[in-house]
Amino acid sequence: MYVLFKTLYADYGGFKAFAPVLVGSQWKAFAEVDAKVGKELVEKYPLCEEITPEVYAELKKKLGGEEIAYRQFRTRQADASRNPNAVYAEAKPAEPAPPSDPKELLQVEEVQVERLLEEAPAPKPKAKAKKAKAPKTEEK
Repeated sequence: MYVLFKTLYADYGGFKAFAPVLVGSQWKAFAEVDAKVGKELVEKYPLCEEITPEVYAELKKKLGGEEIAYRQFRTRQADASRNPNAVYAEAKPAEPAPPSDPKELLQVEEVQVERLLEEAPAPKPKAKAKKAKAPKTEEK
């Protein structure tokens, strides 16, 4: 018989042969006991209840250390010789020295022009916008 204890901190008449497990956010306990002891616990203490072998197997998995968590905690290796609360400057890679000849900085290539600027037609001048005339108002 399998018994689930709904809390770890209740008095179960001196019975301590259970394994604590975290279910959700609450600590519960479970135990595999013989039928006589299990029946006494379930009848005498309201915080005890009988569970099925499937539930017992699932709780046993959780107790065995199988991670059932959605959020993985990120860990990283730290140097034991450094203070973990201190802020250390990161070493930057050395930049290459600038070339001594400035011509090395420029790169010149030849380009063929299909249509020279002198041969291009001149753009047409834009027509000037006419001023709007104010409507005549009749005065009496």
